[in-house]
Amino acid sequence: MDGGTSKAKRWHFFMTTEMRDEAIRHLRELKQGKRPVEDYIIDFKSWAQLTNFNEIALIAQFKGGLNAPLGMKIVENGALGDGSTVGDLQLWYDQATALDKAWRDGQKLYRVAMQPAFRLRFAPMTGGNQSSMPQEARPAADTTGATVSSATPSGSRSNPDAMQIDRRRGLVKCYNCN
Repeated sequence: MDGGTSKAKRWHFFMTTEMRDEAIRHLRELKQGKRPVEDYIIDFKSWAQLTNFNEIALIAQFKGGLNAPLGMKIVENGALGDGSTVGDLQLWYDQATALDKAWRDGQKLYRVAMQPAFRLRFAPMTGGNQSSMPQEARPAADTTGATVSSATPSGSRSNPDAMQIDRRRGLVKCYNCN
């Protein structure tokens, strides 16, 4: 056995093992983020070919890197396969590409209608009993007379069943304590 050949084989094994481990690490850390899914798929495929993963593992890694809303929409549209049959991964690529393209086209077409150019920060004060709080953050009274806050401190709507804690309003009793 030639010493040079053995050394070359060991060097080749080390490099391929090191490259595979690096590819696995990159594949696990790869996320779509805000970029188009086509870019994510290109990066995913370039790292996936170096990992020697089967289709089941690749589908799991692909799903994990997708944006959560896009991944949920793919699942809502129907099961594409778990990788047990050849071509399931390509179905995931195709479905993700189609949905992402449709969403981005919709954003281009309807962005103006969805995002007003100017939004009032506070409601105009025309009456004497209106407060300076934004209209969306003002608590509303329900039919029992109790005051219920319908917005979070950031102004976005939240789960109506969730308990709201607002230290500015004082003590609020839950419906069980009345």
